[in-house]
Amino acid sequence: LKSMYNPRVTQYLRVTGFEKKCDGAAAVVVMPTEKAKAMGVPYAPIEVLGTGASAVEAGLLHNEHWATKVAAKQVYDLTGVSPDEIDLFMCNDFFLASEIVSAEECGYIPRGEAWRYAIEGRTAFDGDKPINTNGRTAFDGDKPINPHGGRCNFGHAHGASGIADIVEAVKQMRGVAGATQMKKVPETAFLRGFGGSQNVRCQILRTVA
Repeated sequence: LKSMYNPRVTQYLRVTGFEKKCDGAAAVVVMPTEKAKAMGVPYAPIEVLGTGASAVEAGLLHNEHWATKVAAKQVYDLTGVSPDEIDLFMCNDFFLASEIVSAEECGYIPRGEAWRYAIEGRTAFDGDKPINTNGRTAFDGDKPINPHGGRCNFGHAHGASGIADIVEAVKQMRGVAGATQMKKVPETAFLRGFGGSQNVRCQILRTVA
Protein backbone atom coordinates (compact mmCIF):
# COMPACT_ATOMS: atom_id res chain seq x y z
CA LEU A 1 0.00 0.00 0.00
CA LYS A 2 2.98 2.32 0.41
CA SER A 3 4.42 1.65 -3.03
CA MET A 4 4.89 4.68 -5.27
CA TYR A 5 3.59 2.46 -8.10
CA ASN A 6 0.24 1.94 -6.40
CA PRO A 7 -1.03 5.46 -5.70
CA ARG A 8 -4.56 6.40 -4.77
CA VAL A 9 -6.74 7.40 -7.69
CA THR A 10 -9.93 7.98 -5.66
CA GLN A 11 -10.67 8.33 -1.97
CA TYR A 12 -10.59 4.55 -1.52
CA LEU A 13 -9.19 2.92 -4.65
CA ARG A 14 -5.62 2.53 -5.83
CA VAL A 15 -4.16 1.75 -9.24
CA THR A 16 -4.08 -2.00 -8.52
CA GLY A 17 -7.81 -1.90 -7.78
CA PHE A 18 -8.65 -1.51 -11.46
CA GLU A 19 -8.78 -3.94 -14.37
CA LYS A 20 -5.58 -5.11 -16.04
CA LYS A 21 -5.79 -4.89 -19.83
CA CYS A 22 -4.63 -8.01 -21.64
CA ASP A 23 -5.05 -10.09 -24.75
CA GLY A 24 -7.01 -13.33 -24.66
CA ALA A 25 -9.74 -15.54 -26.04
CA ALA A 26 -12.27 -17.96 -24.60
CA ALA A 27 -14.80 -20.46 -25.92
CA VAL A 28 -17.42 -22.87 -24.64
CA VAL A 29 -19.31 -25.80 -26.15
CA VAL A 30 -23.08 -25.76 -25.59
CA MET A 31 -25.39 -28.69 -26.38
CA PRO A 32 -28.49 -30.40 -25.00
CA THR A 33 -27.84 -32.25 -21.72
CA GLU A 34 -29.04 -35.54 -23.23
CA LYS A 35 -26.52 -35.25 -26.06
CA ALA A 36 -23.67 -34.55 -23.65
CA LYS A 37 -24.57 -37.66 -21.67
CA ALA A 38 -24.86 -39.74 -24.84
CA MET A 39 -21.40 -38.62 -26.01
CA GLY A 40 -19.84 -40.03 -22.86
CA VAL A 41 -18.28 -36.75 -21.71
CA PRO A 42 -15.94 -37.65 -18.80
CA TYR A 43 -17.49 -34.99 -16.55
CA ALA A 44 -21.03 -34.51 -15.35
CA PRO A 45 -22.80 -32.04 -17.66
CA ILE A 46 -23.29 -28.50 -16.40
CA GLU A 47 -26.60 -26.90 -17.27
CA VAL A 48 -27.42 -23.26 -17.86
CA LEU A 49 -30.53 -22.97 -15.69
CA GLY A 50 -31.40 -19.49 -16.91
CA THR A 51 -30.32 -15.97 -17.78
CA GLY A 52 -31.47 -12.55 -16.62
CA ALA A 53 -30.78 -9.41 -18.66
CA SER A 54 -30.90 -5.68 -18.10
CA ALA A 55 -29.67 -2.66 -20.02
CA VAL A 56 -29.92 0.90 -18.77
CA GLU A 57 -28.98 4.37 -19.92
CA ALA A 58 -25.39 5.10 -18.92
CA GLY A 59 -26.34 8.50 -17.54
CA LEU A 60 -28.60 7.12 -14.81
CA LEU A 61 -27.36 7.27 -11.22
CA HIS A 62 -26.58 3.95 -9.55
CA ASN A 63 -26.84 2.21 -12.93
CA GLU A 64 -24.72 -0.80 -11.98
CA HIS A 65 -26.68 -1.32 -8.77
CA TRP A 66 -30.07 -1.07 -10.46
CA ALA A 67 -29.26 -3.10 -13.56
CA THR A 68 -27.67 -5.88 -11.51
CA LYS A 69 -30.66 -6.07 -9.19
CA VAL A 70 -33.09 -6.31 -12.13
CA ALA A 71 -31.13 -9.01 -13.98
CA ALA A 72 -30.58 -11.02 -10.79
CA LYS A 73 -34.27 -10.96 -9.92
CA GLN A 74 -35.11 -12.18 -13.42
CA VAL A 75 -32.86 -15.22 -13.22
CA TYR A 76 -33.91 -16.10 -9.67
CA ASP A 77 -37.59 -15.87 -10.64
CA LEU A 78 -36.99 -17.90 -13.81
CA THR A 79 -35.04 -20.73 -12.17
CA GLY A 80 -36.53 -20.83 -8.70
CA VAL A 81 -32.99 -20.88 -7.29
CA SER A 82 -32.41 -18.85 -4.13
CA PRO A 83 -29.22 -16.90 -3.26
CA ASP A 84 -28.55 -19.35 -0.41
CA GLU A 85 -28.02 -22.12 -2.97
CA ILE A 86 -25.11 -20.35 -4.70
CA ASP A 87 -21.71 -21.98 -4.05
CA LEU A 88 -19.61 -19.72 -6.30
CA PHE A 89 -20.06 -16.13 -7.40
CA MET A 90 -18.32 -14.80 -10.51
CA CYS A 91 -18.56 -11.14 -11.49
CA ASN A 92 -17.15 -8.69 -13.96
CA ASP A 93 -15.16 -6.38 -11.69
CA PHE A 94 -13.72 -3.49 -13.66
CA PHE A 95 -12.68 -2.21 -10.24
CA LEU A 96 -12.56 -4.00 -6.89
CA ALA A 97 -15.64 -2.31 -5.45
CA SER A 98 -17.71 -3.98 -8.17
CA GLU A 99 -17.36 -7.29 -6.35
CA ILE A 100 -19.01 -5.78 -3.29
CA VAL A 101 -21.73 -4.07 -5.31
CA SER A 102 -22.71 -7.12 -7.36
CA ALA A 103 -22.47 -9.65 -4.52
CA GLU A 104 -24.86 -7.60 -2.42
CA GLU A 105 -27.28 -6.71 -5.23
CA CYS A 106 -27.51 -10.39 -6.18
CA GLY A 107 -28.24 -11.39 -2.58
CA TYR A 108 -25.10 -13.53 -2.35
CA ILE A 109 -23.89 -11.52 0.65
CA PRO A 110 -26.11 -9.48 3.00
CA ARG A 111 -26.37 -5.79 2.12
CA GLY A 112 -23.69 -3.70 3.77
CA GLU A 113 -21.58 -6.74 4.76
CA ALA A 114 -19.51 -7.56 1.67
CA TRP A 115 -16.56 -5.39 2.74
CA ARG A 116 -16.48 -7.25 6.06
CA TYR A 117 -16.66 -10.64 4.36
CA ALA A 118 -13.66 -9.68 2.20
CA ILE A 119 -11.59 -8.55 5.18
CA GLU A 120 -12.42 -11.73 7.09
CA GLY A 121 -11.34 -13.88 4.14
CA ARG A 122 -14.80 -15.25 3.49
CA THR A 123 -14.63 -14.37 -0.23
CA ALA A 124 -11.38 -16.31 -0.73
CA PHE A 125 -11.33 -19.55 -2.73
CA ASP A 126 -9.13 -21.58 -0.39
CA GLY A 127 -10.53 -21.02 3.08
CA ASP A 128 -11.76 -23.68 5.46
CA LYS A 129 -10.85 -22.34 8.89
CA PRO A 130 -13.54 -21.37 11.43
CA ILE A 131 -13.76 -17.69 12.31
CA ASN A 132 -15.91 -15.80 14.78
CA THR A 133 -17.93 -13.07 13.13
CA ASN A 134 -20.67 -11.00 14.71
CA GLY A 135 -20.99 -13.46 17.57
CA ARG A 136 -21.37 -16.55 15.40
CA THR A 137 -19.03 -19.06 13.81
CA ALA A 138 -18.48 -19.04 10.06
CA PHE A 139 -15.70 -20.27 7.80
CA ASP A 140 -13.31 -18.21 5.78
CA GLY A 141 -13.85 -18.99 2.13
CA ASP A 142 -17.55 -19.78 2.58
CA LYS A 143 -18.57 -17.08 0.05
CA PRO A 144 -15.95 -17.34 -2.73
CA ILE A 145 -15.84 -14.67 -5.43
CA ASN A 146 -13.73 -14.82 -8.61
CA PRO A 147 -11.24 -17.58 -7.68
CA HIS A 148 -9.18 -16.73 -10.78
CA GLY A 149 -8.62 -13.17 -9.53
CA GLY A 150 -11.15 -11.30 -11.62
CA ARG A 151 -10.42 -8.46 -14.01
CA CYS A 152 -8.02 -6.80 -11.59
CA ASN A 153 -5.67 -9.80 -11.32
CA PHE A 154 -6.54 -12.41 -13.95
CA GLY A 155 -6.81 -9.67 -16.55
CA HIS A 156 -9.45 -8.22 -18.86
CA ALA A 157 -9.52 -9.08 -22.55
CA HIS A 158 -12.43 -7.08 -23.91
CA GLY A 159 -15.03 -9.32 -25.54
CA ALA A 160 -13.53 -12.50 -24.07
CA SER A 161 -13.67 -11.98 -20.31
CA GLY A 162 -17.33 -12.92 -19.90
CA ILE A 163 -16.79 -16.33 -21.48
CA ALA A 164 -13.54 -16.68 -19.51
CA ASP A 165 -15.61 -16.36 -16.33
CA ILE A 166 -17.86 -19.19 -17.51
CA VAL A 167 -14.78 -21.30 -18.29
CA GLU A 168 -13.45 -20.68 -14.77
CA ALA A 169 -16.81 -21.53 -13.19
CA VAL A 170 -17.02 -24.79 -15.17
CA LYS A 171 -13.46 -25.76 -14.23
CA GLN A 172 -14.28 -25.12 -10.57
CA MET A 173 -17.47 -27.19 -10.84
CA ARG A 174 -15.48 -30.04 -12.40
CA GLY A 175 -12.74 -29.82 -9.79
CA VAL A 176 -10.02 -29.15 -12.37
CA ALA A 177 -9.18 -25.50 -11.69
CA GLY A 178 -5.67 -26.32 -10.51
CA ALA A 179 -3.95 -23.90 -8.15
CA THR A 180 -7.10 -21.87 -7.60
CA GLN A 181 -9.45 -24.83 -7.09
CA MET A 182 -11.93 -24.32 -4.27
CA LYS A 183 -11.63 -26.93 -1.51
CA LYS A 184 -15.37 -27.58 -1.68
CA VAL A 185 -16.26 -28.25 -5.33
CA PRO A 186 -19.22 -25.99 -6.15
CA GLU A 187 -22.43 -27.38 -7.62
CA THR A 188 -24.21 -24.10 -8.37
CA ALA A 189 -22.55 -20.97 -9.74
CA PHE A 190 -23.90 -17.46 -10.34
CA LEU A 191 -22.29 -15.21 -12.95
CA ARG A 192 -22.84 -11.47 -13.19
CA GLY A 193 -21.56 -9.99 -16.43
CA PHE A 194 -21.36 -6.23 -16.95
CA GLY A 195 -20.13 -4.42 -20.05
CA GLY A 196 -20.93 -2.99 -23.44
CA SER A 197 -21.94 0.30 -21.81
CA GLN A 198 -24.58 -0.68 -19.23
CA ASN A 199 -25.57 -4.21 -20.22
CA VAL A 200 -25.86 -6.68 -17.36
CA ARG A 201 -26.35 -10.44 -17.72
CA CYS A 202 -26.84 -12.89 -14.87
CA GLN A 203 -26.63 -16.65 -15.38
CA ILE A 204 -26.99 -19.58 -13.03
CA LEU A 205 -25.10 -22.81 -13.80
CA ARG A 206 -25.61 -26.12 -12.04
CA THR A 207 -23.92 -29.50 -12.25
CA VAL A 208 -26.29 -32.26 -13.35
CA ALA A 209 -26.59 -34.90 -10.63
